[in-house]
Amino acid sequence: MTIDDPFATGDDVDRTIIRPAPGGRRATPTAEPALPDPPATPPSASSAPISPGVGLNALEAAAAPLLSLIMRLKNTASHPDPERLRQRMIDEIKAFTVNARNAGIHEKTVFRARYILCTTLDEVVLNTPWGRASQWSETSL
Repeated sequence: MTIDDPFATGDDVDRTIIRPAPGGRRATPTAEPALPDPPATPPSASSAPISPGVGLNALEAAAAPLLSLIMRLKNTASHPDPERLRQRMIDEIKAFTVNARNAGIHEKTVFRARYILCTTLDEVVLNTPWGRASQWSETSL
């Protein structure tokens, strides 16, 4: 038996063999449709206080709406109104700040978490096709 591998050694009994998958290549994923607009009334500072047991801790519970938004936005191919989305994010960040403070989270921790959330939201938006084409980088969170 001849070996056509120029990098093979005589004692290469554990070499990896790659075999093609039956059926050919996998289908390429298609772009997801744009997300529907959020409800007209975002959570406000007067929202019900965060109840214990929601999320891993009070900080995560306060950030849950923003974390959910991050997950939904990261794979969107388009968005009809980035400026409206930006305003919605600002409202959600304000609600996060109020809810986190009401939950007794230290002010410095709230400030750091808010910074991380804003940075993450900016990065997610700017890494989408519609975010790169928008004015988002000039008016980041």
